[in-house]
Amino acid sequence: MARITFTLTEIMNILDSNEQIHRDISDMRVEGADVHFNINTNLPLIHKVPASAHFVSFDDGIMKLRMTIHGLPPALVSKGIKLLSHKFDENVPEFITMEYPYMYIDVPEAISANIKGVRVDEIYHQDGHFTVITSNL
Repeated sequence: MARITFTLTEIMNILDSNEQIHRDISDMRVEGADVHFNINTNLPLIHKVPASAHFVSFDDGIMKLRMTIHGLPPALVSKGIKLLSHKFDENVPEFITMEYPYMYIDVPEAISANIKGVRVDEIYHQDGHFTVITSNL
């Protein structure tokens, strides 16, 4: 049995290092409970759209993040989400579910997908840290 403690920054770095972040997400950085990034649109006039995900909650192993698209009027955001949703439906890991404005990450599944031979027995969030208790398969 092992006890591992991660910050949000460390979780995002693990996902990024293991190529679990969508290829059209760039310039990712964590500030407190917020993950800031750019969405690469590949559109002629708007090449990148700044966005952020704010940590909302963590329950039963599921991290809930609220997405915000910056720099666009609300009417354009909803149209843009529909336009770009096909890009993000492909190559999204099974442990991430998008329901704009929320993103849900199944943290035990994310850990299991990136660390072979480990079973997540328990996980909890306290004071900005995620503690994972594991055992061998």
